[in-house]
Amino acid sequence: EAEELSILSVCCMRQSKYDKALQYAKACNKLDRESGDAERISSSLNTIGSIYVAAKQPHEAMRYLTQALQYAEETGLKPRIALTCGSLSETAFALNHYDEAIRYINRAIQLEREEGREAKLHIRLSQKATILAGMGKKQEAVEIFDSIIPYFRTTGNHQSLAISLNKAGQALLDMSHTHEA
Repeated sequence: EAEELSILSVCCMRQSKYDKALQYAKACNKLDRESGDAERISSSLNTIGSIYVAAKQPHEAMRYLTQALQYAEETGLKPRIALTCGSLSETAFALNHYDEAIRYINRAIQLEREEGREAKLHIRLSQKATILAGMGKKQEAVEIFDSIIPYFRTTGNHQSLAISLNKAGQALLDMSHTHEA
């Protein structure tokens, strides 16, 4: 039943039905807590946090994501910790807590490297470049985008490729490099 609630919460979130998404996600989290499974608890807390991020409520998101990280660390599962750190980095950035955002994303990047998860590593690097661009460190961001765009091209990850190209182009335009953009 928890898995079905989780799926329903994500479906509602994608339709911008945040109140309904939160209802399902919190019901899922209740079942996960009853099970005592730290990985499932972390996952459902991460989902709740993601819904609050999508609903433009980063303070609430941070509360749930911080708890999600505690449970993820309890599991010792590096992919789960990296995922949660990635979510925390984006949320900290939305709160203008730039140093915190960089700390979280650097931790996520390190964990993905340790696990040898190339696809996820490149997504984390894209997240970092986005944060750097938002902090005004456009050149540093462009250098990261330039290093990851070929990977997205060769692996066929069209969504990440499009996002990275768009954000790299915007950073170049912001630096008045219209020809390169």
